[in-house]
Amino acid sequence: MRIIIIGSRGRLGGVLSSMFSSAGHIVVGIDLFNAGRLDEEIRDADITLLAVPIAEGIRLVKKYQAMCPIIETSSVKRPFKEFRNGIISIHPLFGPLSVDEEGMKNIAFISDISPAGSIDIVRSLFPDFNIISMTADDHDRLAIQLQVIPYIISILSSRMMADCDVSTHSRKVFASLARVSVVQNGEVLKDTIRLNPFSRSAFLQILETLNEIGGEYIDSCPT
Repeated sequence: MRIIIIGSRGRLGGVLSSMFSSAGHIVVGIDLFNAGRLDEEIRDADITLLAVPIAEGIRLVKKYQAMCPIIETSSVKRPFKEFRNGIISIHPLFGPLSVDEEGMKNIAFISDISPAGSIDIVRSLFPDFNIISMTADDHDRLAIQLQVIPYIISILSSRMMADCDVSTHSRKVFASLARVSVVQNGEVLKDTIRLNPFSRSAFLQILETLNEIGGEYIDSCPT
């Protein structure tokens, strides 16, 4: 297959480029520096895969969906409902740090956006992966547990990290937690939280838990 990957130099795009090239596909990477080639390259592509922020993904779908089959890989699916049956929608639930880990080769396939039968295309592209079919809303609810809450807690950790000359195991774990959000693309991270329709409930859940912890550990401390 001749596959265009838009965003091939990003975290996910880089993983997919390497994976498809190793599988024998012809991969054409499109990024900011060579974006002018897209109009020409897309005419000969079998599939165009988007590994870009959501706003850019929507723009590209509107412009090119009539020219080539498109697979979008965003972390929030509700914004793509308007393209129902016009694109294939997936969410690779892995990245460069986890793709080779046991049990991490999972891909969400969005059944109420993707055309009927297109799950077979996804299976052919990712033969060694666990393809999990779900609706867009079910995906966005699942993403609260898989991404939104971990990212919020990671952001909290990164903002509360202070310089310290002494190291402990607990602090190393704390630093690892903070790094989860630091290594993400900033725009994609914001999209994952801000555009998920269920993120408000995640924030409220975290605030409620913090209040519970405060009641258990802070209020009972002697003054």
